Amino acid sequence: MAKLFSRRTAAIVAVAAASMLVLSACSKSDSGSGDTVAVSLITKDQSNPFFVAMIAGATAKAETLGVELTVSSGKDESDYAGQISAIENAISAKHAGILIVPVSTEVNSAITKAREAGLFVIALDTPPDPADIVDITFATDNCEAGRLIGKWTAAKLAGKKATIALLDIFDDRIVSVDYCRDNGFLDGMGIDVKDPKVMGDEAKTGKYSGGDYEIVGNVATGANEEGGRTGLEKLLAKNKKINVVYTINEPT
Repeated sequence: MAKLFSRRTAAIVAVAAASMLVLSACSKSDSGSGDTVAVSLITKDQSNPFFVAMIAGATAKAETLGVELTVSSGKDESDYAGQISAIENAISAKHAGILIVPVSTEVNSAITKAREAGLFVIALDTPPDPADIVDITFATDNCEAGRLIGKWTAAKLAGKKATIALLDIFDDRIVSVDYCRDNGFLDGMGIDVKDPKVMGDEAKTGKYSGGDYEIVGNVATGANEEGGRTGLEKLLAKNKKINVVYTINEPT
């Protein structure tokens, strides 16, 4: 279950999306069949193992299809400016399309600009908001993924008290992957979530499906290893009895 957001899944999604993007680009193109199709893959960063696998899968498929693939990203989960720059570069280079893992709605205007310029845009992993801002989405159901992990965790506890640390991405921005995985996890454990789009508003103590629970706190980690380490240290300083640690992703 820990590999629910697996690297294999990332590679498969990238390959499928790359294939669809090339087919769409070729069908829309009025150029000769011998022309090289160029596309951009824009991830949130290039260090997360999930995105590393996605890049590898897309690169391998691009080589097979004879596609010129440009890989770009922001520097981290919050770098929407970096993604906007990558989108603008794809437009300037007259690429046929873009595969993007959108960091937030701040990139929406750039995506719209790309589509108006004739680029076919596919969202990967993170569903965009609104959904129709892109042509197609290949994304994880992050709410359901969180629920499945929560159910698995509750079963593993076997009735023991759950003392929970929640390591999220942000505490100052609303991003669907963040609240869906966090609240999905709690819902899967049988903990009542007041607002599925708000993190941290659930009761801090009560009953989960197997017994008592206590939430020590939510911390923002930036979805990276250092943020995860310092965030957990902060929560452990509050309560050394933590026995359940939810994290937004593998690096955290």
